[in-house]
Amino acid sequence: MFGRRTETDLSAIHRRKNLRGFTLIELLIVVAIIAILAAIAIPNFLEAQVRAKVSRVHNDMRTLATAIEAYNVDHNTYPQPCCWQHRNGDPFRLRAYVALSTPIAYLTSGIIPDPFVSKGAISGSYDPFKLTYEMAFSNEGVEARTLDNLLSSSNIMTPRSMFLVSSFGPDFSDDTDLGSFGGLDGTGRPTALARVYDPTNGTISKGDLYRCQGPAVFMQYYSTVGSRN
Repeated sequence: MFGRRTETDLSAIHRRKNLRGFTLIELLIVVAIIAILAAIAIPNFLEAQVRAKVSRVHNDMRTLATAIEAYNVDHNTYPQPCCWQHRNGDPFRLRAYVALSTPIAYLTSGIIPDPFVSKGAISGSYDPFKLTYEMAFSNEGVEARTLDNLLSSSNIMTPRSMFLVSSFGPDFSDDTDLGSFGGLDGTGRPTALARVYDPTNGTISKGDLYRCQGPAVFMQYYSTVGSRN
């Protein structure tokens, strides 16, 4: 009854010893390793998303620029939209898209949403109507709002020779004064406020993304200079 343990009994005891669980220290070490890997991977993943959206913006702007230039070839002027909203949801600001799609479809994709406006803010508050790329059209030395007011109040259409397409950029904030686009000060410098996005300051840094066509002073201003950093 109390004889020696058989080889089978010893083997069973050995297996039970080998089936013991992890110690608390081992579990904490595993959790710490997972946390370190997550801390490294998540920021890189988020930055990759931002870089992808920036690339998308540049592609969208090329599409818009192509449509705008095709319109200009046919009409000898760029479209006649409003560069800002007179009131919340005013469809007047969408005239550029209407001009580019009706009756001739220069822009076949319809209204193109800005990927950085889904959380966009105007004066700190979300505006559900401001989901598209903003566009302004003017002439050198004349502010876009001046021509837009003529169009809005008197339906006077003035040929326009330069355009600006703007995206909120990765900071999801509007850093552009579209109404002043085209204006120049006494030294020949653009007067509009504009913060140019620079990825060397960090992938998610302040500034808007632009595509401008016009005199060299404006193209340089909206590509590298801007009015504030």
